[in-house]
Amino acid sequence: MAGLVDWVVSVDGWLRQAMGAPDGDVAPPGSDHPPPARPVPVAPALAPGLAPGLAPGLAADPFAIRDMICGSGHMLPGGAEEAQWLARPLGLSEKTTLLLLAAARGGEAAAIAAGFGTWVEAYEADHDLLALCEARLQRENLARRVHAQPWHPAVPWFKPRSATHALALMPLRGIAAGPVLHALAGALRPGGNLVLIELVADRPLDPSEPAVAAWIRAEQRPPPLSSGAEITHSLVEAGFDVRVVEDEGQRHRRHVLAGWQRLMAAGPAPLREARARVLAEAELWMQRLRLLELRRLRLVRWHAILGARAAASETAALGNGPPVG
Repeated sequence: MAGLVDWVVSVDGWLRQAMGAPDGDVAPPGSDHPPPARPVPVAPALAPGLAPGLAPGLAADPFAIRDMICGSGHMLPGGAEEAQWLARPLGLSEKTTLLLLAAARGGEAAAIAAGFGTWVEAYEADHDLLALCEARLQRENLARRVHAQPWHPAVPWFKPRSATHALALMPLRGIAAGPVLHALAGALRPGGNLVLIELVADRPLDPSEPAVAAWIRAEQRPPPLSSGAEITHSLVEAGFDVRVVEDEGQRHRRHVLAGWQRLMAAGPAPLREARARVLAEAELWMQRLRLLELRRLRLVRWHAILGARAAASETAALGNGPPVG
């Protein structure tokens, strides 16, 4: 955990300066002695799609800090580059339709549509995020190419055989994998590809454990989490041929650290008005990275292909229309 400890120390010292706290270093978790002073990391060059700087009025924008870390409008660290990397195995083009599940504020949908020219059916369960997604698509002149719409995690349904391929970005958030994956199978045409990225816990998390409780509180994420094996089994049950199962925790960690380096390089003065948001964002990422380092959480990517027989059976099972209400 040395890398995480170094990062926590750097961020803590920077937050003290940014928030106007007294100077001085704090010990890393588990240490009884103060560490030596460490310099604030130098920010790397921005990748495409990443926010270039801090605008005034940060306290009024609930996503300003997140945008500096993940890229403007993005939910995943790495910005447009990461979204396109995840979508690249799907072979998207202007002749394909992508079902994008958990579109959040629309950054990933916009990056994929602009980068590949594909048509996108973007689904988001949170109505506030969906409104922000629709507004982003309007601003970027992508509203015709990307159709943003709600979905119901408790009763998942998507238009049968409407998509060539699918990309699901951590859509489960406390719900079972099976019904969602069966619904995705029903939405895909025969031979359709699915890329799914999801946080998993291979052993059940105990919400009474302090580290787990802190993570749940920071992310406002309801337990339980599926295990990696459970999701793989659900994919097979839904008729997918699973081709790739890969742990993306280290890649995710690199993107998070690079995002914080960019934020820290902006300097402390502009952030004092957004003190509460900066502290909440730091807590969220520190707790997630801590559990990833401890292997209590894993971030896993699956790439699977739907068989023709499975597509037909799922279409028949799910062809009764969307949930009412």
